[in-house]
Formats: sequence, C-alpha cells, structure tokens
Amino acid sequence: MKIFIDNDILLKLSCMGVLGRIETLFNDNVSDIYYLPSLPHMLKGDKKIKQNHSLLTINEALSFINNYSPIPDDFFSEDLVNSLSEIDDIDSGEQILFSINLPFEEFYILTGDKRALISLSRSNLTEIQSRLKGRIICLEEIMLKLLPHIDMDNLIVKAKTHNFCSDKVLKICLNQTAVTLQKLEECILSYLNELKKESINLFI
Repeated sequence: MKIFIDNDILLKLSCMGVLGRIETLFNDNVSDIYYLPSLPHMLKGDKKIKQNHSLLTINEALSFINNYSPIPDDFFSEDLVNSLSEIDDIDSGEQILFSINLPFEEFYILTGDKRALISLSRSNLTEIQSRLKGRIICLEEIMLKLLPHIDMDNLIVKAKTHNFCSDKVLKICLNQTAVTLQKLEECILSYLNELKKESINLFI
C-alpha cells in the first residue's frame, strides 16, 4: 500500500511530534511513503512556513523525508492535473495528489486541505471523485487513530508551544477547559463529520 502526504499535513504531524508514527499507523514501509516534489524547497525557503512553524518542526520534517520519496511523474496524470487546475481552491500540490492514477494498487492520500476536498466534491469531476472515494484520509482521522497510542498531555503541551501547529481544529479541541481524551475525541469527530458532509462524494 502506498501513502501520499501533502505538505500541510506532513508539517502538522511533524509539529506534534508524531510524523514518525505514519509507518506503524498504516502498517507500511517507508519506501511506500511519498511526498510532493515541491516539499524540500518549501521547507527551506517558504516564508509562510517559517512564520507558521518553528525551525525544529521544519528540521524534523526535513529529516523524516530523507526516508521517503518524492512522487514520481508516472504516478499521476497530467490530463487530470489540467482538469483540476480549473477548479477553485485546489492548489498545485492537491492537483498532483488528486491526480494519482494507480488503478491496480491500493493507496491513500493524506491531506489537510479541507477547502480543496470540498471544492473537488462539489465539482463535476465525477471520475476523479469515484476513483478517490475511500482513499482520502484527513488530519482529523489520523488524530483519532493516534490518540489512544500517544501521551495526550505531552501532545497538548507540544501543540500549545507551537501555536497549535497553525490548525484551527487542533486549537479549538486541544485548548478546551479540563480536556479529557473523550472530550478531545468527540471534538475532533464533530469536525470530521462536518467535513464528510461537505465532501460527501469523497468519503465512504
């Protein structure tokens, strides 16, 4: 099984100190984990990333991707990229991810770009929607999978230290008064269900 990770979700997992758990979470080999070709350049030179994430987060992300691979050109369709480029709120990175075309292989796309998911779901690109349905995994789903296996208090401290990794849902859910594991899971699940309703064509 292959795993394709967008830049935003990779940085947020790095920020929380859980990026290295991706392999065990999906019972996968690091050789089957792929990142966008633009990622190394963005980590080293993007001003917005440097504003939103600490040097430690960026360096940890750079360290981890040494074990991963950039997405090869033959894994995605340029024709699909061109079709997606006409849809609002789907940036160049998501265009590549949503154009992954491996008909005989199992794969998942890890993305934190909710606007792109909603735009794709509301578009007329039914072929892409059908091919990706059940293959999209968002940050909220990953968090729900991880929470039973990580130190929640440590996660909260780490997130607060790094401005909740520049994520609205993390800030709201982790910043609750007297937060418990149950309250945290319920909060994240509510946002996940909302996203699924708005992107119904992409989730099972």
